[in-house]
This record gives sequence, C-alpha cells and structure tokens, in this order.
Amino acid sequence: MIRSAIARTAIVAAFALITPGQAWPQSDWKAPDDAKTVKNPVKGIGDAKNAIAINCAACHGVSGRGDGVASAALQPQADGLVVSSSPPRHGR
Repeated sequence: MIRSAIARTAIVAAFALITPGQAWPQSDWKAPDDAKTVKNPVKGIGDAKNAIAINCAACHGVSGRGDGVASAALQPQADGLVVSSSPPRHGR
C-alpha cells in the first residue's frame, strides 16, 4: 500500500517536472517595433533630493553620515547612508 502511494507520487512529480518544458517552450522574446518610440516616464533621479531632505535628513544628516539633529535622540543612533570604511554606529 505504501509502496504504491510512493510510486504514484513519484510518477505525478516526474510528470509535473517534465510537462511544463514541453508545454511552454522557451523562445527569444523580441519587443514590438513601436516600443522604440515609447519614452521612459522616469527621468533621472526625479525628486529624490527633496524626498531625502524631507524624510531622511533629520536623522541621517544632510551629508548622509548619520549626524542629523534628530540622531542624537535616537537609541541606537542613525547609521550613515554613505559608504565609508568606518564601522556602523548602531549598538553604541
């Protein structure tokens, strides 16, 4: 009884693994010709500078080094947003 259940499960699993490759063959997808004329709606960094000034600078500082005015009141203090060789400030 158990052997037949294992055999059925193995057959179903093998069939499920083999069938998708045959049912949906992969081929190279090519963008339609009119896609070349579509303009990207996102241009550059957008309003990122303003978003950072509003949402991040209070804690992370204007320079992004974790030295914002609100950082002093946080435990742990805010990390810097810039890559540096100094270790992170969390856990001090």
